[in-house]
Amino acid sequence: MRYASSVVLLALVAISCSSKAAENPTRSTGIGTSLTAIGGVPAEGVVIRRNWARVPKALLMVGLDGQVVARISPTFDIDAESQLLQGKVILREHGRRFILDPKTRRFVSFRAVSSTPSAKPAGLSRDCRAEANQGQRWYLVCGPSVRSTVHPATIEVLDHGRMRTITGAPPRAYRGPRAYRGPLADGLWQSAALSPDGKTLLALWSADCEEPTSFFIDVATGRMRAVTGERDWKKAPESIPLGWSSRGQAVVNLLPGGCGDGSEPAGIYLIEPTTFQRHLVYAADGWAVMWHS
Repeated sequence: MRYASSVVLLALVAISCSSKAAENPTRSTGIGTSLTAIGGVPAEGVVIRRNWARVPKALLMVGLDGQVVARISPTFDIDAESQLLQGKVILREHGRRFILDPKTRRFVSFRAVSSTPSAKPAGLSRDCRAEANQGQRWYLVCGPSVRSTVHPATIEVLDHGRMRTITGAPPRAYRGPRAYRGPLADGLWQSAALSPDGKTLLALWSADCEEPTSFFIDVATGRMRAVTGERDWKKAPESIPLGWSSRGQAVVNLLPGGCGDGSEPAGIYLIEPTTFQRHLVYAADGWAVMWHS
């Protein structure tokens, strides 16, 4: 499966696999019908596209404190490229696209060529994609999440030109009988974001039926565990990682399920990477992307 198609499919997971919605009461501090009417945007938060079949059409801008900043006109939608640019929110309306400027915290016209980061490590393998870096240390997702190859799905670190594998696929993700450990797994790594302290990766594994599971992965040891703490990751609720808060908490969209197990309530959570304690930011059934300054 090619990466571009996987992005689009994941964008639909929160809608096509959902079973029911749990919505917060309105607590809006500023409601606008256009992007220019939005003010008081905090340094970090999420834009949520709720399940439109069940609730009034609108995009919600919500701070990580759970307060609704604005409702955005239903003529706007979240652009799929928001998933490719970590910490960025891109909206589209009638063919035009707008990106939330982290400095001014205002939406400005978006042009992919000038807005997309161009930095990448030298000597990057054709089967790998750079996801995060600390100076000359780059964290990569490799294998079929990048191109349709026979290479295994791995997360690698490229440190001053030397490659090291951090982890392969999650346990019991391989095809065939239990004894078989061939190169192909029933799934692929979609993304990996490095924690502010540089110790943990927040990674997305997409299994069969496009079932998404978020993992905490120790950079030093490669040990992994579902962000919700289940030792058997296949029993974890479906989840999509959105990024890291400035306080080092994972920001995760726990889905209501449908293709796999779901969360009750579904919504945006802050999750501690060491204790797995989670705090509900906003209960909502839908797709979300995160911004941070």
